[in-house]
Amino acid sequence: MSNPYTELSKIIEQRGAALNGYNLEVAKVLSIKPLTIRIGEVDISVNLNVDPVMVMELDPDSINTEETELKEALKSILNTIKINTGDYVVVQRVMDNFYILSKVVGA
Repeated sequence: MSNPYTELSKIIEQRGAALNGYNLEVAKVLSIKPLTIRIGEVDISVNLNVDPVMVMELDPDSINTEETELKEALKSILNTIKINTGDYVVVQRVMDNFYILSKVVGA
């Protein structure tokens, strides 16, 4: 007769594994309009969710201000957040939806 606690532990592991979500993935941005990413060899352009700031169309140079340092800070922030074709992003899959969490760069 086997140990019932060992059997229970195995059942818990099996059921828990079935409920685990997908791992985070690194994807390459293929285009912005329409937004398309590539994970491995698969191109994805449907069910993508992204923070609007990441794809915002804003040209800091078009802002009329004498505060050049403020404009440079805005450019720096946008460059850090905004995604462009060729950038890499971290993606979390939840069922059939893909959530772009952040832009990533090599260290």
